[in-house]
Amino acid sequence: NRGTVTLSSTANVLESAPSLPANAEDYTLTVSRNADGSSPEEYDAANISQYKYFNFVYTAKEIINEISVSGIDFPEVGESSDDIVFTPASLTYGEGYQMVSRLLQKYTGTEWVSYNESENLIEYSTLYRIKVTLAPDDGYDFSSEITDEDVSINDTAGDGVEIFSAGTVNYANIYIEFSYDGEAGINLTPLN
Repeated sequence: NRGTVTLSSTANVLESAPSLPANAEDYTLTVSRNADGSSPEEYDAANISQYKYFNFVYTAKEIINEISVSGIDFPEVGESSDDIVFTPASLTYGEGYQMVSRLLQKYTGTEWVSYNESENLIEYSTLYRIKVTLAPDDGYDFSSEITDEDVSINDTAGDGVEIFSAGTVNYANIYIEFSYDGEAGINLTPLN
């Protein structure tokens, strides 16, 4: 649904500001005092009757169907979330999105909880995950149909994806789980 625009006029003059859809940022709005649309100017809702030309055109967004992020580092045993050094600029992405936040989480056996205090240290034989929130670039949007199979993190399958809306924009949370098993080092296979 692209939304609707409602206009009312008398003798071809707009009487009141149009009712714009919630996703108005997905449209290009052009107004002019000239009936042919020449000399476009910035829209001023308070002076709606001055316009003789009003054009509201949907600007299609490119839909993101797959997510690929690499460059995510993991804290070592004895380290905390303070030791995670990756930033939005240090990651490599697929086209049309970038990281806006990250969160270290620990699995309690029943639920995932935030584990971001400096005194929260990584331990052996405990399951953790890094949650990365991605925002689409201008002109892009995440498909609501993205599944775990459509996500790659550090060139391996991701451990989850969640698409959510904030206003008219879809964001993506992607997850990668890890643990440390004694001398074997990092394990990207979830503990059972």
